[in-house]
Amino acid sequence: MSTRSLSFLLFLSGAAALVLEVGWFRRMAQVAGATSVAMAGVLAAVIGGMALGSFWLGRVADRARRPLALYGLLEAGVAAAALLSPWLLSASQPLFDALPGGLAGSLARFALATVLLAPPAVLMGGTLPAVACALRVEGGARGRALGTLYACNTLGAVAGTVLMGFLLMPAWGLPAMRFAAVPAGLAAAVAFLHARPREDAAAAPGAAPEREAPP
Repeated sequence: MSTRSLSFLLFLSGAAALVLEVGWFRRMAQVAGATSVAMAGVLAAVIGGMALGSFWLGRVADRARRPLALYGLLEAGVAAAALLSPWLLSASQPLFDALPGGLAGSLARFALATVLLAPPAVLMGGTLPAVACALRVEGGARGRALGTLYACNTLGAVAGTVLMGFLLMPAWGLPAMRFAAVPAGLAAAVAFLHARPREDAAAAPGAAPEREAPP
């Protein structure tokens, strides 16, 4: 796939991630309590999970024969998390309610939030490294392409935040986080459709890597 197409995929990834994350924060404020310790735990679970995913799944992507197919799997997982999150967070309400107050209760809430939110956050963290490994450009063009990918991923995150905060959630409430499955599912479908022929061709003996045309 071209850098432009890969950038579009990462735009979708960023939008899906932030629609889901905004919903997580609002819902976890209800089930875990809107205390500073509880919210710090949610933030640590999400950011820590993404950092772990970037590190661990980035290494997996480096060894993957079809990193774009790996990206598709990660986005399919994010789409599944988006569909299941409202139900899962509602089902966890009795667990949070049963926890005691004080420092011990706050630490327990942090641990429970980590168990609930870190796994999908790990998947989100692996999407950018997987797409970066699918690039078929070299030299200075690769640096520019990576910058474009990161910028589009960030722009998608901004769009997802605005969409969830100002349109989806006011209209449908917290179940609107399920809408994150739309961009995530679309990104997964496009990645699966293009992974096999493009990457097989690139991996064939004697195949030269694609060079990006100079601007």
